[in-house]
Amino acid sequence: MSSLRCRAVSERSEGEGSVPCISGTVVLEVVLELISHTTTNEGLTVTALSDSQTYPTGTKVTDEELAALHLLRDAFHDEWNYTILPHASPSSGQLI
Repeated sequence: MSSLRCRAVSERSEGEGSVPCISGTVVLEVVLELISHTTTNEGLTVTALSDSQTYPTGTKVTDEELAALHLLRDAFHDEWNYTILPHASPSSGQLI
């Protein structure tokens, strides 16, 4: 919703118990702030930053490229929840 339209709707519905309209930028800042304060009992901390760079869309990953990744899929929604693990180096046995 544009800020102008948002302002018009907000002014019309003021006092009717409506939820205030918030711009996308403010919502992003709030989400980043919430994510950045995430911690675990084990000591994990999270850093979240906004990336305003433009990236190409529609990039397809081939079956071969996907198969080359060392994925550990989670039991719950494994299409979304997975860990990318390093591969062992063929010559040294070291993880790369």
